[in-house]
Amino acid sequence: MTAKETTELISKVHDTHAEPLRTYLLSKEKNLGLIEDIIQDSFLKLQIELQKGKDITNPKGWLYKVAYNALMDHYRAQKVDSSNILITETVEDIQTANDHRPEDCLRGIIANLPYKYKKAVYLVDIKGMKQTEAAEEMDLTLPTFKSHVQRGRKLVKQGYIDCCDYSLNEHGHLVGEMKDKEDCKVCR
Repeated sequence: MTAKETTELISKVHDTHAEPLRTYLLSKEKNLGLIEDIIQDSFLKLQIELQKGKDITNPKGWLYKVAYNALMDHYRAQKVDSSNILITETVEDIQTANDHRPEDCLRGIIANLPYKYKKAVYLVDIKGMKQTEAAEEMDLTLPTFKSHVQRGRKLVKQGYIDCCDYSLNEHGHLVGEMKDKEDCKVCR
């Protein structure tokens, strides 16, 4: 791959995956500065690996894994119990917060998913498991599990559309602005 092709691929991957990666990491860690550093480092590592000639067939999965591992390395360095990283706020903190964030809606949307979709989305998109491992854990065939993940992701998108009047752009990505908490149909 030429340097120009690598740069174009990195730009395309960044445009497509930077914001969802940020949202994913923010579901685990609230320090935006740390998250931005991890995202920047992850894209830099991707560029370096591509320039070395490494064949990365799934840049999105590769990025998520590198970013997740960087976050876990940060927790290990800080001697934080990484088993509790998803429980960063108490119920009272969530209910009394003045700001309204996409992750507030995400908690409610995922909580309302049917169990099979909720667990599939949690294992792959939040916990960061490979789909083959997660399918085994749920005792499902890989195609069935992949179907659950896809359906769960579609339901999460639909949840944002229903909750905060987001819409899908021409690329199928959610676009819009967060409503005030009192106008939200899931978080209020």
